Amino acid sequence: VAVALDGKDVGSTGARGAILLHPLKAGKHEVVLRAKGRFDRKVELELKPGQVLLAGPFSLKVKPKPSTLVIVLSEMFRDAQVRLAGKIVPTIKVGQPLLLPLNTKVELRVGMLGYDDHVETIDTSHDKEIKTQLIALEEAVMGQVSVDSVPPGATIFLNGKKRDCVTPCRIQYLALHKRFRVKVALDGYEPYTERFGFKGGRKTHTIDTKLKKREKASLAPGSMETAVADGK
Repeated sequence: VAVALDGKDVGSTGARGAILLHPLKAGKHEVVLRAKGRFDRKVELELKPGQVLLAGPFSLKVKPKPSTLVIVLSEMFRDAQVRLAGKIVPTIKVGQPLLLPLNTKVELRVGMLGYDDHVETIDTSHDKEIKTQLIALEEAVMGQVSVDSVPPGATIFLNGKKRDCVTPCRIQYLALHKRFRVKVALDGYEPYTERFGFKGGRKTHTIDTKLKKREKASLAPGSMETAVADGK
């Protein structure tokens, strides 16, 4: 166990689990004990002049070990978008052990254009090796639109209503007989708008746009002087 005295590392307790700290001035001292995989332990000591103090024994609590999750996808859906606790899991990490937050529940969501999402809740109790069942998606009955932009992170409005997600985003459960208007907006860029409907038996639509930077407004030469002269 590593030992620090009053903020300075002084050594470790060694094989016998003890360390001699000397000479020390009379008064208050703080000892911090550290060991891998365990919580730090702080101990406040107060010495009188000439006192020899045997402190301890002290125990250090074991830190809970995070659980891991392996996501298993059907080969047909290896390119599906995977989100864990709302964050996209890179394709290269799917099938590999992923560290989970401790002692909580997180949502696993697997989605692909034209298919209904697979959603399940993962219990992240500590020190478990969790592996999903083989995940395969079912074909969607209603319409879907995939919206992406460069740069990403743009706000999406569908028929004037703001959606919860930002680009890239896939909006599901759209009526096949209706028409829709999608607006993609990002600060500093010109908004992009597109109208679409589902025709010919199609159930999907894709919007992939490169947003144009908004030009900064500038005053024409002499306009400031003219405005001042006019009292504006």
